[in-house]
Amino acid sequence: MAGRYLGGANSLVQAVTELGGGYWVLTPMRDDRGFTILVNRGFVPQERKAEFQQEGGAGAPAAVDGRLRSSEPGGGFLRSNDPAANRWYSRDVA
Repeated sequence: MAGRYLGGANSLVQAVTELGGGYWVLTPMRDDRGFTILVNRGFVPQERKAEFQQEGGAGAPAAVDGRLRSSEPGGGFLRSNDPAANRWYSRDVA
């Protein structure tokens, strides 16, 4: 998909990986037709959180190739999503 990242719209999802604690950086990207997808731009360590809370990558055209993942509202975790508290444990596009 080719489009532009929406500036200032990053979501940081807390994660623990083999690199330690940190965040997955998720940024919406919109194409020329107005279709928007959420792009996982990778992992950042805890100490770099502030950089990615403000940065959105808006402006310059960008292209991504990747895997499109659909909703998985049941998820693989023992908790349910709690939209009112903005707590998400599985993908629920709706």
